[in-house]
Amino acid sequence: GVFLIENLKSDPVSAEIDVSPLFGPAGEQVELALRFSPERIALEPGDQVLVQVAAPADTALEPGGRYRAEISVPGVSGGRVPIVVRRRVDGEEG
Repeated sequence: GVFLIENLKSDPVSAEIDVSPLFGPAGEQVELALRFSPERIALEPGDQVLVQVAAPADTALEPGGRYRAEISVPGVSGGRVPIVVRRRVDGEEG
């Protein structure tokens, strides 16, 4: 997935992306190493950047299950970005 981060503050921001724990369909916490590009955000006031997030295909995830987390960047206003990670069911199209 891709999301936009914008610095609406009057000061520069430089921070790594934070991810909340990932929770599965039954509320269980799941360990999954999400990858971000870029890994670190550095924005001047008014600047924006598109951030790509990817999750590895992990057989520990239940096919078709929805695993939820939130992404944030410390120092950037605008709250959190909710995400859902889902392992496709065999034969399912994108």
